[in-house]
Amino acid sequence: MIWYILSAVVSNIVISLAYDEIVRNTAEELSRQLSVTTGKPVLNVGSKFRLVGDVNCDIKPLASGVEYCDARSLPYSDKQFGVVLLSHVLEHIDDPILALREALRVADYVIIVQPKKWQILPWIHPDHKWWIYVKNGKIYFESIGDNLLYCVSKPSNVIVL
Repeated sequence: MIWYILSAVVSNIVISLAYDEIVRNTAEELSRQLSVTTGKPVLNVGSKFRLVGDVNCDIKPLASGVEYCDARSLPYSDKQFGVVLLSHVLEHIDDPILALREALRVADYVIIVQPKKWQILPWIHPDHKWWIYVKNGKIYFESIGDNLLYCVSKPSNVIVL
């Protein structure tokens, strides 16, 4: 029995990591395509070590080429970017709706990548605060552990993967 449970957990982790990599690569490619379409650069917010944007920023810049920024108050002009990529960012922020509004302010398009509920690792990540999903034309922000649920209408220029 323990072997079956351990096998299921390991399988979930392996599948989750592969799934995340596919989705991130898809989001990055889509951001490049939209950048060409708009003729404006890509802003990668929460980039850590993935330097995929023309401008990469993070609240804790750890790599060379990453600027400091807070997703809730981006230091950029209105519509300066063609795309803001928020990959595994909003689930960490106390006010993800504010961060989404900021991304919409500075870019023509916003791409959101976030963990899924079927994945095991996000459930045990101590900094994860929200599940984010789209249903019936709305973006839902469901708190982890606090029984809070917010929803906003999903703008057509927001892509949630």
